[in-house]
Amino acid sequence: HKSFEEFNKKRIENGEEPIVFQIYNINGVMVKNECLSDDYEIDITDNPSGVYLLRVIKGDSVYSRIIVKL
Repeated sequence: HKSFEEFNKKRIENGEEPIVFQIYNINGVMVKNECLSDDYEIDITDNPSGVYLLRVIKGDSVYSRIIVKL
């Protein structure tokens, strides 16, 4: 499994933008801020149940989605 840094270094070398994800809790506090790995898996098992905002950032594009962890 590659590190986030290796994955994004390879993307940049190939002329691609790094992909970053951020997760905010219901109070607007950022609980994760990481680069996506090559398997595009986002792990929130360490976070308590609740409602979160997921933001995925690639260059100037931002994708946001509400996620609920039961």
